[in-house]
Amino acid sequence: MNKSELKKHLKELGIKVEGNYVRASELDKVATEYYEQMLDSYLETMLWSSTDGDHPLDDNYGADDVAKEVIEKSKKEIQDFCKKADSAGVDLTKYPTEEIGHDFWLTRNGHGAGFWDGDYDDNDGKILTEISKSFGSLDPYVGDDNKIYVA
Repeated sequence: MNKSELKKHLKELGIKVEGNYVRASELDKVATEYYEQMLDSYLETMLWSSTDGDHPLDDNYGADDVAKEVIEKSKKEIQDFCKKADSAGVDLTKYPTEEIGHDFWLTRNGHGAGFWDGDYDDNDGKILTEISKSFGSLDPYVGDDNKIYVA
């Protein structure tokens, strides 16, 4: 990709290019959107894959019902996960952002699908599975205030 193609691509992504420079604030905006997409998918997966008795949590709860501290912890863990993947040489940009959040939740909690089930390059899938497992599993539950927490 040459310089003018790159500039065009960045503009299509909504990133302001000034001359040959991109402001750091523009890159921060893109990073925030990237993590938010992962978080949305992660929380959605948490709710449909977990139950409150006999029913999936997403039958009665949505992302707005997740406790603020759980959301903040999840954001940090997603960012840490991405940093570990990068350090391990995995290029996450090859994969859809929503799938990464989805598979991070499933893999860390030992569900029957995840990074290892064939949607990722074999080596990447193995590495991402190891990284996910290092975060430990979580068990969502409904608190007395009707918010979703994890133990």
